[in-house]
Formats: sequence, structure tokens, C-alpha cells
Amino acid sequence: MMRSYPITDSVFICSDEAGAVAAFVTAGCGSIPEAALEDTFPAIEYIEEQLCKLPYTSKAKIITKVPDPSSFGALAKRGLFVYDWQFDTNAYAKVAVPTNPIQLNALPPDLEGFAKIFNLPMHFHLNDVINLRDYFKCL
Repeated sequence: MMRSYPITDSVFICSDEAGAVAAFVTAGCGSIPEAALEDTFPAIEYIEEQLCKLPYTSKAKIITKVPDPSSFGALAKRGLFVYDWQFDTNAYAKVAVPTNPIQLNALPPDLEGFAKIFNLPMHFHLNDVINLRDYFKCL
């Protein structure tokens, strides 16, 4: 069964070819792979909460100018690349980078499985903008 698109600012995750993990912050309207809303996966609304339980493993480099980038930094300090939805381009732009990226196996098993399924044929450290519609059927 498919869940509804979460209308709140939510986070979902993907992995890259190197096994690194990125968090995608939706702003309540960004593209989400349709399959990510299937009820066999963790609910999108709770992924950020689960990620914030991970230990700090890295320093964060914030590469955006927003009034309060602390939530981006909190995810990057846990070793995730962070992308935020951009209304002007209808794509995700990299906003924070970890100095020590985590690998998939650092995630709890349910999130590791989720991120493995949503694997992108790229390296996050080389991609500043990602349009998920190029890789997945999205809502």
C-alpha cells in the first residue's frame, strides 16, 4: 500500500556508487521517489528523527546561505551529504557536506535497506545538483 505524500518538510535518503549516504530535505513539496512511499519502507516523516539518533562522526561544511542551517549541519555531522529542495530549479542542491562521510553499513538496518534500494549512479561529493526525476518515477 502507498502512503500519501507528506506535506511537511521531510527527509529521505539515497546512497551513491561509493556507498555514501545523502539526506534529501523536501521542503514539503520536493520530488520523492514514488516507491519510497510504499508502506514496506520506513515512513518518510520519521527518517530525519532516526538519522538524528546517529552519533556525530564528522564536521560539517555548510555551503548554503539560509537563516538557520543548523538542521543541515546536524545531518552532515552524522556523516550524510545534505541536499535541499530548490523551488527555482525543481531539483535538490547540495547544502552541507560531511568531512567524514558515513557508509551504508553505519545506518540502522531498516534505513540501510531503504538507502540501498534508492541508489544513485553517481558520487555525491561530485554532484552539486540532483534531479531525482532523472533516476526514479517521482511524486
